[in-house]
Amino acid sequence: MRLIGGAFTFCLLLNSSVGAQTETSASRAKATEKIIIDTDIGGDIDDAFAVGLALRSPELQILGISSAWGDTHLRARLLSRFLKETGGTDIPVAMGITKHPAGKLDTLSQAAYAEGGPRDQNYPNAVDFLLDQIRLHPGEITLIAIGPETNLGAAIDRDAATFRKLKRIVLMGGSVYRGYSQFNYGKTHGPDPEWNILCDIQAARKVFTSGVPLYVMPLDSDQTAGARTSRNFQSWHGIDGCAACPLHAVVARRAANSYAIRRCCGGLCEPSGVVPNRADEAARR
Repeated sequence: MRLIGGAFTFCLLLNSSVGAQTETSASRAKATEKIIIDTDIGGDIDDAFAVGLALRSPELQILGISSAWGDTHLRARLLSRFLKETGGTDIPVAMGITKHPAGKLDTLSQAAYAEGGPRDQNYPNAVDFLLDQIRLHPGEITLIAIGPETNLGAAIDRDAATFRKLKRIVLMGGSVYRGYSQFNYGKTHGPDPEWNILCDIQAARKVFTSGVPLYVMPLDSDQTAGARTSRNFQSWHGIDGCAACPLHAVVARRAANSYAIRRCCGGLCEPSGVVPNRADEAARR
């Protein structure tokens, strides 16, 4: 997923608190919308915001989260740590298919945080997990795909009839009129190859022809000034804040003090990881 962090930042700031992370599995079970999230979390900060928003949305029952693209085991470890620190240990994590761009490795900018997750945990196969959940809840599951569609394409290859029993797929992908860094004002240089589709074009073709209702958010829909700000803030990872929290770096430069950082993060980073910064000193004066 790319460049929608601004919207999620706003929602998290409105809804997050340290107390919110203790939401119980019972309250999630009362939710009306069953979802599975397939994500390449661990790169740009936006997927961390998306998962954080889902965790704080009482209308959603998260049946599981699967890691997609690149080092899917390390991404799964990140998800495990993320869920542990947000009271979501009842949510299963599945490991997707390991696949990298041709000729290079897809590395995680949030690897430091991910490496704090469990090393020896055995994760279920994402394709098996997805198909099993669809069989348990035919016609009820919304699949939220915010990474390359490799796992989805493999599920279609494995059992297309079962895959078609999804309620719908909501995905971020593609570019119609506007590409990267073309915000919803001024001139446009036209569409660009978008990451989630470009990484696995064959899988994306399978998804778009699967027969499952699609709700597609292309780059056109998420090029906002807030998203641009979110991406810029990620480059400050580890500065004046917790060097290992996937949400922390985005808010570290904006927060007035370390308490505000913890509040904006929703308490996702350990208190011991929050270090004082110059804004702390100014706030005490």
